[in-house]
Amino acid sequence: MKDFFDVHTADDFVGKSCRDCYNEYAKWCVENGVELMTTMSFGKTIREKYDVIGKQTRIDPKHVRRMYIKGNNEK
Repeated sequence: MKDFFDVHTADDFVGKSCRDCYNEYAKWCVENGVELMTTMSFGKTIREKYDVIGKQTRIDPKHVRRMYIKGNNEK
């Protein structure tokens, strides 16, 4: 069986909310009988595999969401 991360690319996450991406992952896990990782582990995997980071982004003056953006994996 293919892993969730094997069938996705960075473009599948960039510009989307971190919560929505995790919910999509959780749904995939349920459908495929795979044990769900924590949100922190999911975010770390996204960061390491795709060089994508979660960053707070202002949607409008009152709403802020955490969105995935292209990262810079320099440590």
